[in-house]
Amino acid sequence: MTSIARLLKETIERTAKKQVRSETEALRKASARNRKTIADLGSRLKEMERELASIRRQMSSALPDDGKYDSDNHRFSAKGLQSLRKKLALSKKECGMLIGVSGRMIGTWESGQTRPTGEQVRSIAAIRNMGKREAQMRLEEKVST
Repeated sequence: MTSIARLLKETIERTAKKQVRSETEALRKASARNRKTIADLGSRLKEMERELASIRRQMSSALPDDGKYDSDNHRFSAKGLQSLRKKLALSKKECGMLIGVSGRMIGTWESGQTRPTGEQVRSIAAIRNMGKREAQMRLEEKVST
């Protein structure tokens, strides 16, 4: 009886191992495919990152950083503000009154320490179209109110 039990046990073990092997083989193949796919995606990602870095370098070299920027088609530069003040014969305080900021703020803009906001750039652009007389009239209006 022991030989039949042992034979039955061995047959069951063999069948079970064969069944487990067949099921794990499919999992191994799927795992290998997934590892290959992940490796391919990783290499594609690195390639795209290199391309992106190259494009960024090209873009940064294509755009000059001359201290000017655009706000609704109005550019600002510190030298431009200085020359505008001289053209209109305005002090920093007077120019600030026309724009709606302090004279100290005009000084920081002209020195390049800070930059005006979009609305302030539009105010500066409006002043560009004025002459000396008009600027003086607007200042008198602001002082009287």
